[in-house]
Amino acid sequence: MEVMIIKNTKKEFEFEIIGDKTIFNPLKQKLLENKDVEYAGWNVEHPLLSNPRFSVRTKNGEAREILKNAIAELKKDIEDVRGQLEE
Repeated sequence: MEVMIIKNTKKEFEFEIIGDKTIFNPLKQKLLENKDVEYAGWNVEHPLLSNPRFSVRTKNGEAREILKNAIAELKKDIEDVRGQLEE
């Protein structure tokens, strides 16, 4: 999975993931749980010709850091589920 950063400002962060989009819905949901996130979403201009693009915009805080924290929280959630399945 390759990540290409499109936009990186204090309040906005936008990137493309080349080859996969399955992470986008859980990531969007996790970000929207954060009161500092104004917008989180993704789109694909054309399903055969373009890569999915994800955007996050914040009211407070740095968008990139909030995104990294959301990814860490998702990882923990997945590890918790995996641990319960292995019991």
